[in-house]
This record gives sequence, C-alpha cells and structure tokens, in this order.
Amino acid sequence: MKIKEISIKNFRGIANGKIKDLAQINLLVGPNGCGKSTILESIYLFRKTPDKFYLNQQPESVVAYERDKNRANINETWWYKANTENDIEVEILFDRIIERARQKWGLTIRLDKAGISSNINSISRVFDPDEFKNISDRIQYFSIRFQKEIKLQEFYQDMIIRREEKSLIEMINSVYNLKIEGINIINNSIWVAFDKYSIVIDSLGSGIRMLFVILVLIYSLKPSVLLVEEFDAFQYPESLKKIMRALIRISNEKDIQMFLTTHSLETAQILLDCGLEEKLNSINFYTLALDNETGVLDVSHSGLKGAELLIKNGRDIRYI
Repeated sequence: MKIKEISIKNFRGIANGKIKDLAQINLLVGPNGCGKSTILESIYLFRKTPDKFYLNQQPESVVAYERDKNRANINETWWYKANTENDIEVEILFDRIIERARQKWGLTIRLDKAGISSNINSISRVFDPDEFKNISDRIQYFSIRFQKEIKLQEFYQDMIIRREEKSLIEMINSVYNLKIEGINIINNSIWVAFDKYSIVIDSLGSGIRMLFVILVLIYSLKPSVLLVEEFDAFQYPESLKKIMRALIRISNEKDIQMFLTTHSLETAQILLDCGLEEKLNSINFYTLALDNETGVLDVSHSGLKGAELLIKNGRDIRYI
C-alpha cells in the first residue's frame, strides 16, 4: 500500500496545494521556499494520529512535537500566514491492489486551535485500521536540522544485536572507498574503527555521518515511508551516484516508499541516470513552485522518460 496523493490546506507556507501520482521513489525539486519541506512534514503528521498533541513551543518542524494527552498547545507558525482562524487540513490518499482490484482510501488530519483530530475516509469497501497503523508507525523523517533528536545510540545497538551493522558498514565502505572495520557509539559520539586506529566519524566528513544516520534509520526502524530532506548535502557527485544506486536497491528490496528533496539540478540528473540504468518505471520527479502572495502550490511531474526528454531539450526541471 502506497501514498498516491497528498492535499494540503493552510499548512506552513502552503494555503492550497496537491501532489498526485506519487511513485515508489519521489524526488521533490525546486528552489528554497517552494514547499519541499512542508510536504515532508505534512506526511509526517500521519506518524501520530491521536486526538490531542502537545506541540513543542518552538517547533521548527513537526518532527519536534511531543505527545501529551492532557493538553494541546499549538504554535501559530504552523498555520499559513499565522492565521489560526482557518483549519489546517492534510489529506493523504492511499492505493493498494487486492486480488487484482485497485482499492483507494484516504485519511484526513485536521488541526485547529484546540488540537489535532483525524478521520478515515474509506473510498473502498475494505479497510483495515491495523494495516494503516502498521504504515503510519513506520513513517520516518530525516533532516540534517534534526539529527540530534534521533535516538541513534539506541537504534544502532538494536542493529548490532541483530548483526545488521555489517551491511551498513559494507555500504559505507563501498560508497566512500574506505576500509572501516567497525563502528560504535560511545556517549553520543560515533567512533569509526580502522585496522590500527579509531576516529570520530565527523573527522571523515559530514557526508559520511549523514549517510550513516540515514542507514541506521532504514536498517533499525524498517520504515514503510522514508522522508529525507536535502539527502544530497555534503556529498560529492561520485559518492552521490553510489548512494543513489544504494537507495534505489534498498527501496525495492525493503519495499520502502521514499520522498527525497533537493534544489540541485546535478542531483536530479544523477537520479535520472541511475533510474535509466536500472530500467525502472517507479521514479517520479516533481517540480514545485509556490506563489508567495496566494500560497498556491503549483506542481508538475514527470517519470524517467519525461524528465530525460526535458533535460535533453535544455529545460531545467527545477523550474516550472
């Protein structure tokens, strides 16, 4: 079961917007301030769907909210132009195939000054709440802005117990041409062991640390939906190609729907090349444009062949 469509009203900088025909891997492209992060955050709202939340007084992102059944303290910065008179509304449409029949159902989250409420809008005759819970509980968000909020030591320890850290280390070695023998986390510092010495991972560069955290999320939490903001940050083009191939393989093997953001044309070209090499039809590109006066989100999308044609004709797919 995959997310096929997202509708957003009055959330962050978006007064009204919709993104349709979502694929297994979705790359959101566009300049700063065009709504890429808002789309990821709107999906992450479905990570928790009880009636009430306590939202951190200074939430830079919905990732920062903390649950509290007794109260709902809402920060007005969540609303479009801080106008709390209009409810925030986010709807996600899911799509699945059962016995060769395509079935659709939706879930709406509405946010007013009193708190968050959720409502399931079943469009098919068959709906299993447990199935949705299995998906929503496994929505994971990564942003370089919020690395400190991830319980990295706890997650990585679980990986070691299951002996999955070997796959992670092999992938990092392959991407960066390293010979890492082991990785451990001591007092929130990530230590990388080579043959004769150990160093903290930050000494190897921010790109390696970022990939390590993303892989820990994937291997330890086994997400159904992975949201990664600016996943290409701090990466050289050659490393990024290897990372992209790895993410494509992981998405297919573990059936993870991925939402990635970038403002880099080079990154879009790399994903396009990797997708064409693998002969995939499950990758879509979405170009976003946000009218700052009206808050209306304009979205154009294309698959691999469409994106390839646009680039061959000299179009910059970051702009509509």
